[in-house]
Amino acid sequence: MKDNFHLSMTWLHTWTGLVVGWVLFFIFVTGTAGYFYMEIDRWMRPEQPLQSKPVAADFAVAMAEKHLQSRAPDADSWTINIPGARETPYLNVSWRNPPKPGEEPPQGRGGGGRFGGPSDILDTQTGEVQPSKPRETGGGLLLYRMHWALHYMPYVAAAWIVGICTMFMFVAIITGVIIIYKKIFKEFFTFRKGKGARSWMDMHTVISVTSLPFFIMITFSGLLFYLYTYMPLAPKILFGDEGVQRERRFFGDQGKRDGNAVPLFSLVEALKLGEQEFGKNQVRNINVQFPGDSAATITITPRYDRYLNEYPQLKLNGTTGEVLDNPARKVSAVEKTNNVILALHEGVFANTLVRWLYFLAGVLGCAMIATGLVLWTVKRRPKAMKNGKFSFGHNLVERLNIGTVAGLPGAVAIYFLANRLIPVDIVGRREWEVHAMFIGWLLLLIYPAFRSIKRGWIEVFWVSSALYLALPLVNLFTTERHLGVSLVYGDWVLAGIDLTFFALAGTFAYIAIKIKRHPSAVTKAVKVKNTTDDSTLATNEVLSS
Repeated sequence: MKDNFHLSMTWLHTWTGLVVGWVLFFIFVTGTAGYFYMEIDRWMRPEQPLQSKPVAADFAVAMAEKHLQSRAPDADSWTINIPGARETPYLNVSWRNPPKPGEEPPQGRGGGGRFGGPSDILDTQTGEVQPSKPRETGGGLLLYRMHWALHYMPYVAAAWIVGICTMFMFVAIITGVIIIYKKIFKEFFTFRKGKGARSWMDMHTVISVTSLPFFIMITFSGLLFYLYTYMPLAPKILFGDEGVQRERRFFGDQGKRDGNAVPLFSLVEALKLGEQEFGKNQVRNINVQFPGDSAATITITPRYDRYLNEYPQLKLNGTTGEVLDNPARKVSAVEKTNNVILALHEGVFANTLVRWLYFLAGVLGCAMIATGLVLWTVKRRPKAMKNGKFSFGHNLVERLNIGTVAGLPGAVAIYFLANRLIPVDIVGRREWEVHAMFIGWLLLLIYPAFRSIKRGWIEVFWVSSALYLALPLVNLFTTERHLGVSLVYGDWVLAGIDLTFFALAGTFAYIAIKIKRHPSAVTKAVKVKNTTDDSTLATNEVLSS
């Protein structure tokens, strides 16, 4: 009975991991990069200035208010992003103009900028507008979105695909724990080098156990993101009727002007009230609705994210500075729990060190999936060699493994290269960056079909290494935001991305060299029956471990 149960769990673990493994690898690669999507956004917009020099928040707000009063006095809303945090590296001001006759007013509380309206980046020392018109790009945010919305398909379809794959992964994690729970500590400290499938099993186990809490958290919380898609009645159950109405008030209609001109309450004074509420230098941005009107309101948002303290904003009367009630802060314990779990998934609370730990845990997740996919083929390869043939399914998995594990990182590098090489003024530039990535990935998926297994792994890893090595060099010749500038200026965000490209290039080159020199790698001539053409016989070079 026990043996049958253990075998059943092993079978379930194997096949739930395999059938969605390549999609999960894509999700983990793009999701891991997403922990630095704001930093990648900056790298992919080299026209923007370098990191702003430190400046007092009240001085920055005073400059921004003066600029907006002269630049957009009749706007419906202003937003001032105060420099100092990773999400606001510049003194950025944006505004939203009144809708044209017959035009629907946009929903939400934002100004311009990311919402499609005009915006300016100001010099933090002089208040002058920085001459920067960023290129059209999806940036890091688009790459990050791919890990839950995929691409080239409707959002709901992507949500169901990703959700099903996530549930399969959750089952694989649970069954994996059941398989090794009696020997979890022994397995954690055991690695048998050069033992073929046993070595791959040890590596898969060590990686899985090392970050097991992270994998459980990231998988379970990932399912919660699709809660409203899978269970449409969840908002009513979680929040009740009042909660649903509150969400509409917060994200929906922002009211309208009264038409009575009244001076705006000083935004510097509003900043002081915000710092009394949230702490010194903890204000991220200030939003003003209907500046110069008696209906004006000022909303102050702190640097920490809404998931940890539900919408922790301070809302003021825009003419008197009186603190207004913020119904969005009244939430149930269930909603707070849900928000904290989602915050853990996104790492919204993370400082630089914790964000790198998230990134490294994500890399381990990629390695866990990759070793599991490779293990499936390595365990079955000796039997196929003994029989003198590889099945179509085995060959397909071998090639998909090469094109995905070794090829997908190279495709992401192509996305970054496209950002530098596609002409800035081309129509549909943002989409062509993505097209380049997927065309590159398709070629790297097809290429291994024409190579032996061992040569396929080596060559595709070398291609990925070369692509990442090319990135800082192409950056050097196409922009003024290369290492020679960012290191001297001390902009460690831009410098860190270029240095990470070098590190990735070195990592993939090291893997390619290790595969080539592996002592247990042997070359055998094996007649392989082509399952698509019974009359064709081929000779394949295979890697035994």
